[in-house]
Amino acid sequence: MKIILLIISALVLTFCASEREKADSYKKELVVLKYKVSDPQPKAVFLVGSFNDWVLKDPRFKMKWDSFENLFFIRIKLKKGRYEYKFIVDGNYICDPKAKLKVSDPLGGKKGVFWVR
Repeated sequence: MKIILLIISALVLTFCASEREKADSYKKELVVLKYKVSDPQPKAVFLVGSFNDWVLKDPRFKMKWDSFENLFFIRIKLKKGRYEYKFIVDGNYICDPKAKLKVSDPLGGKKGVFWVR
């Protein structure tokens, strides 16, 4: 009887661990990106990247203005992984000047890279 209980306990623990790992793979982390402006202030700033298939002017990725800090910002939730991104500032692609890691894009420019861990 003890052996059966041990086997059942082991199966339950294994199932719970695999379910926890599965849940962690779907877990999303909050990411905050900022774009500091200089004069003149842009009318609109959007975030585009590998997380939204580079869709232009996606309303979910329109950045908000913070007049206190004089910058645009966005908060998004993303799964663990590597992401490439750019800002669209009044219709122009801009690589994040504060990006710690940058890679070349196919058009000869640069794009920022960040990781969600």
